[in-house]
Formats: sequence, structure tokens, C-alpha cells
Amino acid sequence: MDFESAIRERKSIRAFTGDPIDSEVLRQIINLALQAPSWGNTQPWEVYVVTGKKLEKIKSECTKRYERGDPPNPDLALPSSWPSACLERYRSLGKALFEHIGISRGDHIGRKSHYLKMFNGFGAPVFVYICLDKQLSNYALIDVGLFFQTLCLSATAKGIGTCILTHLVLYSDVVHEELEIPNSKRVVMGAALGRTDMAAQINHFKSCRESESVLVKYIC
Repeated sequence: MDFESAIRERKSIRAFTGDPIDSEVLRQIINLALQAPSWGNTQPWEVYVVTGKKLEKIKSECTKRYERGDPPNPDLALPSSWPSACLERYRSLGKALFEHIGISRGDHIGRKSHYLKMFNGFGAPVFVYICLDKQLSNYALIDVGLFFQTLCLSATAKGIGTCILTHLVLYSDVVHEELEIPNSKRVVMGAALGRTDMAAQINHFKSCRESESVLVKYIC
């Protein structure tokens, strides 16, 4: 797959087959992601690639926390507000996605089922977590974004689906405990990786992008 195709074909996958990713393919994806740029080549990311029984334990515990109503405790505070344009795009995404899979506004059971699937990484066999040392400034978050973009494009090029999910880090204490991550580190974000379930209706949804005329100013 060429570079432009990888960019255009990458999208959030929300249903995985559960089939394992070949270990060599997974290592190739991770090593390509490690080529991402960072401030002064600091490469601040600390990468945890989780599979097998440990992954199932994390999925199970986070699901239990959500079902019993435990408040989230992410290491990185969730946004409390958005500029109006961003908020509109955010709401439009949720509305379009739920309409695509037939979940109405008042379907609380359907919505809860979807959220539970998010804590399960939509059935993905691999989770990738990125941690940062607490001594790092917020600029290191830019580096994390660069890593995840490179990870997603690398995976797409090798036929592997991805979904970056805040839900994977909402109960950060579970991730800290199960992966033995010290409190001097922040669990910043997680991504689910796996084979795309093409029979799932939800995987035929792709979010739209704003036009160049709205987002870009050419100045000379």
C-alpha cells in the first residue's frame, strides 16, 4: 500500500475479529511507529504492547468498574469544554455513528452496550498503551500524537485495523496495577489493534473531514 492510500484508508475500526496478529507483523508495526519524530529526538514515549491473559484481565476489570458506576480516574484529565466548532463536529460524529448502527437517542441499552464494547477495545487482541514520565511538559503530548499517527498508518499499510480509545485509559489505576507502571508515569492513551471484521456494519462507517477552505489559511 502506498503512503497516500494508507492515509486515506485509515479509519477507526470498531469491531475486530479477535484473531491474533502475527508476532512478527506486530513487531514490524511497532518498530515503524518508533520512527516517529519527537521534540529534539527525545522519544519520550514508553510503549506497552499487551496481549493474552493480561489483556483479558484489563478488559474484564475495566468493564466491571464501568458497570458498577465507578468514576473514571484517567492520568490525563478529560476535556471539560470545547470551542463551538469542535463541539459541533464531536456531536455530529456521535449522532452519525449511532444512526449508522441503528441506535436511537433514547436507546439507553444500545448506548451502554456500545460503551461496554469500547472498554473491551471492540474485541481487539492487542492494546498499545503510551506512558510519559510526569517530569515531561505538555509538549510531550505532541510526540505521543505523532507516535499514534505513525502507528495507525503503519498498521493500515499492513492490513491491521486500529482504534485510538480514551476508554482504554479511563481506569488508569487498573492499567498501572496490571502492567506494573510506577506512579511516576502517566498512562496517556491507548489504541486497539486487530483484524477488521468486515461483516460488522459499524466498520462501514467513516467520519467525515472538514473542508480545506474552513481549516486552512494560505498566506503569502
